[in-house]
Amino acid sequence: MMITIRDLTKRYPPGIPRWKKWFRRYKKDAFMGELAVDRLNMEVKKGQVYGFIGPNGAGKTTTIKMLVGLMPPTSGTALVCGLDVVEEGEMVRGRIGYMPEAPSFYPRVSVLDVLRYYSKLYSIPSRSIDKKILKVLRIVGIAGEKSKLCGKLSFGMKKRLSLAQALLNDPELLILDEPTGGLDPAGKRDFRKLLRKLSDSGITIFMSSHLLEEVQKISTHVGIIHHGRLITSGNLAELQEKMGKEAKVKIVVTVAPSSEIPSSSIKDMKSIIDLRISENKMTIVAENGDISSEVNRLLVENNCPVRSMVIEEPELEDIFFDHTST
Repeated sequence: MMITIRDLTKRYPPGIPRWKKWFRRYKKDAFMGELAVDRLNMEVKKGQVYGFIGPNGAGKTTTIKMLVGLMPPTSGTALVCGLDVVEEGEMVRGRIGYMPEAPSFYPRVSVLDVLRYYSKLYSIPSRSIDKKILKVLRIVGIAGEKSKLCGKLSFGMKKRLSLAQALLNDPELLILDEPTGGLDPAGKRDFRKLLRKLSDSGITIFMSSHLLEEVQKISTHVGIIHHGRLITSGNLAELQEKMGKEAKVKIVVTVAPSSEIPSSSIKDMKSIIDLRISENKMTIVAENGDISSEVNRLLVENNCPVRSMVIEEPELEDIFFDHTST
């Protein structure tokens, strides 16, 4: 197991002004601080690309900071590569690569010098440093930028440099915080290809993101965190199966042009949640159960020829909102 988390909790201190400390004895609960991660339990297996998703403030970045040793947990345990992140933090950092959400580099330092600096932190032998740097720069696609100052790099190039830094020590596990955040569509596509290539090479990837479409395109497994707790996890097929009959049904109906869709009759059906019509297409969202036959019957009775009818499987976005809407 690459990551094992048991009852991991992080509560931020309240930071009470000194003159208010006397108030603790009367309103103690008000000064316990903010609960960011609440008895989190989860596992990430070797070889997975694990998408860690949740609303803003759900606890994603706080969890990652505890995993990489930037922040101590209040309670609970976290094992990374079989090592305790608190007791064996230095050994953990030697076996992982970490890419923060917003990479920052000194603007007047070159790409090559940045990576030389990090190579020394990783204790890479001096005779191997330049060879290793060229290798990771080729992997991330910026070998031609090695002499450029960091201040001259685009945001996308800085993201690639940050990933190159995370790959210097040949990590078993990559921990990425919002890896495609802020990139344009072409940059996101290139980054997805790059992460798939790294996964195929045997590296386990744990990535947090609020970009559900990106997670769905690359992840083999997904975990959804809400209010600091993992509320569901599995691969997309498993999550769809968990939703089962409780899932909302989405039916897309294409009818013959110029047909008058009996929208009022369909809206009167008890299970209908939403109905939208654009040109000759109707999209229906309904509560659990297959209502396609009933919809088809109403359309036929109203002389509205049906060209096609498709029941769509719930996507990651549907699953996400189904679990975090409360």
